[in-house]
Amino acid sequence: EAGIDINDSRQTNIEKLMVAKAGCTVNVHDLNGTLLKRDVSVSKLLEVLNSGIYVIEGVKVCVK
Repeated sequence: EAGIDINDSRQTNIEKLMVAKAGCTVNVHDLNGTLLKRDVSVSKLLEVLNSGIYVIEGVKVCVK
């Protein structure tokens, strides 16, 4: 099942980020800083991202 999973204290911050950015778009980078997706709707993130670790709005996010 797809989801956002961070196993440390930043989980609340990521949830707040996703709620705060609902209806907005974000850029998605890999851990090397390479832009992977530009202007992705926050509500569509889990649909367009494969499993992996990404940087979204400066926060590392693990998508299962």
